[in-house]
Amino acid sequence: MSKRIGSIAQVFSLLLHGEFERFHVTLLHQFMPWYYAVHRRIFGRDPKPRNATDIARDPIMIYQMAKVGSRSVLFSLEYSYARHVLPGVPVYHIHNLVDLDVHEERARRVGDHEELEVVQHYRQIRRDFDELPNQHWNVISLVRDPVARNVGAFFHNLDHYIPNWKIFWKEGSLTTAEIMQVFLRDEQVHHTANVWFDVEFKSVLGIDVYEVPFNMVEGYQFYANPPKVDLVIIRLEDLNRVAVPVVDKFLGIHDFKLYPSNIGDEKDYADVYRAFKATPLPLDYVQGIYQSRFARHFYSEAEITAFTNKWTRLTRPRSR
Repeated sequence: MSKRIGSIAQVFSLLLHGEFERFHVTLLHQFMPWYYAVHRRIFGRDPKPRNATDIARDPIMIYQMAKVGSRSVLFSLEYSYARHVLPGVPVYHIHNLVDLDVHEERARRVGDHEELEVVQHYRQIRRDFDELPNQHWNVISLVRDPVARNVGAFFHNLDHYIPNWKIFWKEGSLTTAEIMQVFLRDEQVHHTANVWFDVEFKSVLGIDVYEVPFNMVEGYQFYANPPKVDLVIIRLEDLNRVAVPVVDKFLGIHDFKLYPSNIGDEKDYADVYRAFKATPLPLDYVQGIYQSRFARHFYSEAEITAFTNKWTRLTRPRSR
């Protein structure tokens, strides 16, 4: 119930801030499922599709590691399929389909009921994928500057790393230097990007993304494991530029538009996040991340140099 109220509040906050197009789209996104449910109850079927001749009807996975900007793709695809009256096409948003027992045990240990629901949802998707051998799946994945992803993932879970950090930050007893120390000590967050595709895609999809050179000029790359899987990987840095033509080619949605999602994930830690990003990261840490196989597969030397300069030579206001 509280989630629903929060969602409605976010929709109307767009109207108050003059974001009329996003208000309209988000409103339709929120209430179209309700409309389809009512239509099915009254007529016993979904409404007829609209201008959907070329649109792919197979299940879609938006499947990637956390904090790579995938929520906008999820929101925009859900809206596109709803607008074309294709509510029966599932669009799943997934971070893990491997080692779900480990994720479940961790969620039970800390009493995270929301995470337990997510794990059960992932289990069902994995069962459907494994037990329906003739079902074709379309998979969209994103990658991102690995240092930016690491920082984003760390702050998304800041309560886990520094319990009660909000109190300490507000009273001035927590500094960016102390947060930096905690960030640099966490090996898992820095290790994730370099192993994620091997752990997840090779074992689940049967695709080794490192076997195919990534098209750094275009900013995306198509892969396939026929007849089961078609995959496209898009760099977040290129998403706004290439989302429309990629989705047209990949899914046949000729009028696709990318909308930023309004989930507000960073509101709670916006101030401390800005202060942290205004502090240069240690050069040895940054260079270590950009020497990884992941970084060098998806980004050019020039891009890595630019990222390195961004994270180690920042000229921003002094942090606390």
